[in-house]
Amino acid sequence: MVVCPERAIIAGDLDDPGTEIARLVARHPVSVRKAEKGTRPKLFYIDADEAALRPELAPPGSAYSATAQAAGVGHHAHQRSARWSGAAGKAAAKAAAGGVVAAVPGPPSQRTYDVPDKGVLWGWEVAGYLWTKSIAAGVVTAPLLLDLAGIMTIPPSFAALLGGLALLFLALTGVLLVKDLDRPARFLYVLLRPQWRSWLVRGAYAMLVYGGLCLFWALYAAHTGDTGPAWFKALLAIVGLIVASYTGFLFAQAKGRDFWQTPLLPIHMALQSVINGLVVVLGIALLAGAQESAGFDRLLAALLLVSLGLLLTEFMLTHASRDAATAAWIIIRGPLRRVFWPAAALGIAVPLVLFASGAAPHWKLLACVLVLIFSLPMEHVRVKAPQLVPQS
Repeated sequence: MVVCPERAIIAGDLDDPGTEIARLVARHPVSVRKAEKGTRPKLFYIDADEAALRPELAPPGSAYSATAQAAGVGHHAHQRSARWSGAAGKAAAKAAAGGVVAAVPGPPSQRTYDVPDKGVLWGWEVAGYLWTKSIAAGVVTAPLLLDLAGIMTIPPSFAALLGGLALLFLALTGVLLVKDLDRPARFLYVLLRPQWRSWLVRGAYAMLVYGGLCLFWALYAAHTGDTGPAWFKALLAIVGLIVASYTGFLFAQAKGRDFWQTPLLPIHMALQSVINGLVVVLGIALLAGAQESAGFDRLLAALLLVSLGLLLTEFMLTHASRDAATAAWIIIRGPLRRVFWPAAALGIAVPLVLFASGAAPHWKLLACVLVLIFSLPMEHVRVKAPQLVPQS
């Protein structure tokens, strides 16, 4: 405001009706950016270009009006997103407006900078961390829930194996989680100087508790020939569900990414973890020569059907905001459709048919492998798509 000779920016006290800024806001029609986020913005625009308020209408390109975007994490993926967000973001506008495409008057806008300026910051490391965490939680939690419900009995030797698998995938989860940080050594700050309002901290401690419980359960089962009392198994299952689902609450704390704000996300993550755990258990049983698995087949078919229903609800119904609708469009019709639809078909639909039809054991084993493999790209599109929606 001080250096601008044209007085393009006016600052002051809005609560004082005698100030220049209060008079301007009172006398002119003004606009704000993303009022729907509930941040009560105090930056008001007079006669603003629509592209200044809606970042998706200013397509990214090879040149910027003031600076050139520096190459960095996910930069090339971000540049590829320009193919769909060009032409004043017509496709995104259509997805958000329910089929109405509005022409933007005036010359095309040019970006000065992007936020973030390095494109997609959460890539395959985060998707891999979600995948390994899902298996780590599900491989113990799912059979424990069936054991507590009286549907199956876990042999002590099998309990030791499941606990060991959970610890293995939990270790991989920790490696990916720390690797994703720009300064991995700072992960110690999460543990030693915790901010308890952050789900990153809560999740880190939940994984530590879960790992300790799994280690104790595996050693106890191996040395005593018993899987422990019901209260301990219930406690371990509850902590496992927390580990499986807490990332949904963590993503919801990223308030700028509307697609992650859905309350279905923690539920879907918990469900996917249970499914992954059950297919691991069934796969081990089939490799060991088990022939009777009709109960597991029906249960997995039902859970996959619920998972498919959640996907349809999450991606295809009306969204609460333009940004969420745009992210959904990127997944089901935009650049990520080549990942999403094959993963949904091979990771959900095909296994659902194989389990529901009572296929031969080798086909069931294939279904288990398909569920595990293609749950990874499903996590990838969920993580990446909201980051392709420009923030400012």
